Amino acid sequence: MATKTIKRSTPIAGVSSEQRDAWLEQRRHGVTATQAAKAISGRESDLRAIVVEKITGDFPDLSGNKYIDWGNAREPVIAEWVQTKFDIAPNLICYAHSEEPRHLATPDGFTYDEFIGAGYISEIKTSKHDLNPFTDLPESGISTLRPEIAHQMLDAFDRNRGVPYFWRSGYFDQMQWQMHVMGTDRCLFVWEQHDDNWPEPQPSVPRAVWVDRDEARIVELVRAAESLLKRIESTKASDLAPSGEMQPEIADHVHEYLKGLADEKIGAAYKTKHSNALKTLLEDVDDYQSDNDEAKVTWARPLTIESHVDAALLAKATTAQQTKIEKADDAVQSAQQRQERAAAAKTKTDDAHAKAVERLRVARSRFTVTTEMKQSPRLTITAKKTK
Repeated sequence: MATKTIKRSTPIAGVSSEQRDAWLEQRRHGVTATQAAKAISGRESDLRAIVVEKITGDFPDLSGNKYIDWGNAREPVIAEWVQTKFDIAPNLICYAHSEEPRHLATPDGFTYDEFIGAGYISEIKTSKHDLNPFTDLPESGISTLRPEIAHQMLDAFDRNRGVPYFWRSGYFDQMQWQMHVMGTDRCLFVWEQHDDNWPEPQPSVPRAVWVDRDEARIVELVRAAESLLKRIESTKASDLAPSGEMQPEIADHVHEYLKGLADEKIGAAYKTKHSNALKTLLEDVDDYQSDNDEAKVTWARPLTIESHVDAALLAKATTAQQTKIEKADDAVQSAQQRQERAAAAKTKTDDAHAKAVERLRVARSRFTVTTEMKQSPRLTITAKKTK
């Protein structure tokens, strides 16, 4: 059955990836196909990395990764194969959606047919995995991945059922986003598998399938991308943990911990300042109590009780009373002396015990095996001084 072609709006051409700095700057101000696919997956680490990239302009350097380098080397070769076989020209330009300029895509291939007023795009991947999106695929002919089949596969993936590796890659969502941006109804997905035998892996013959536009999935992608854009807009540079060797998730929590620590110090100083101000206002008042809708305030001078022996009263004591006081005083003195002797005896016995334990340790030393035992981990966070 032929796919119906709908005439759609033309995307806005931006910067070529050959002008890398300008190309990266354009991508910084929108959501790309890869980022849209990550946004819909909802992994916090991916979302956080995107936000950091957009706000700071620090893009990850993937050079030196053998798989990335291999893909970069093979893509022009495969793109030439695509152009020869399917008449889709290679593309290096970053395009923006005609009505949503922050929706961006750089498809690997793009050809616009003036006669029918529609275009076609291609997406090229290299992998050690077989990226066939179907559970089986004819050896000849070009199959078409239609939305109803894709929904069954996505549902199986969500339910942790066995599906081809392709559905774990996010490539389907990348292509749907590209079709959304480019205003196309079809994308040719081309993959070249290699044998993963480094340093010179051997590639197989490229294979391809047509992927049809999936409006329902595009709606979900746009919703996820808009949520991501709102998060980027509401995030300030001061909200981000600084970059470094620390894992991003750990860096985020450390950053928030230090902010909380700073807030505690500020709060403590603020509390002390106003508490002292209240004490100054009420220092001449013995008792004060009042309340409003926010708090109740009580100011009272506590009573202290002190006791002492009055010499004049003591001089009037009877002989029997004085005798009783003297006996009690002697008893206190005697008890205090016994305490002192007991403390001295305890010190002596403690010393004897320590010496005995040491003699036992020495006697056992040549028969003792030392093992390390891990204790419960202890978290230490030390803030660095800033200039």
